[in-house]
Formats: sequence, C-alpha cells, structure tokens
Amino acid sequence: MTSLEKQGYEIAGSFVVWIREVDGAGVTQTFELKLVAFIVLLATFIIPLIMQVVWMILNSKKGRVN
Repeated sequence: MTSLEKQGYEIAGSFVVWIREVDGAGVTQTFELKLVAFIVLLATFIIPLIMQVVWMILNSKKGRVN
C-alpha cells in the first residue's frame, strides 16, 4: 500500500466521520464525538508516519560511509 493510498483512506474516513449523524451503535453524533473520532483517525495516520520517518533517518545514517 502506498502513502497516497493511505492518505486517500484517511480522507475518506474523515469525510464519513463528519457527515454521519448516527454511528453504528445508534448514538447521535455530536460535535465532540465527531472530534474524538477524528482524533482517533488522526492517531492511526500519525503513528505509522512517525515510524516511517524514524526508519528513514536510521537508514540514511546507516548508508553513510565516512
């Protein structure tokens, strides 16, 4: 899966969270609940991003020969 696909899923998930009025459990979505759901989606995007950046830094340092 490419980063572009991941971003597309993130955008689609965020769109669904903001337009729905009732979630799967039957709870009416208020602004606060939508915000919590968006933060959870954001965390699922940021955590792998941080891991990729750390991996890139480690690989770039390993690849240098002095």
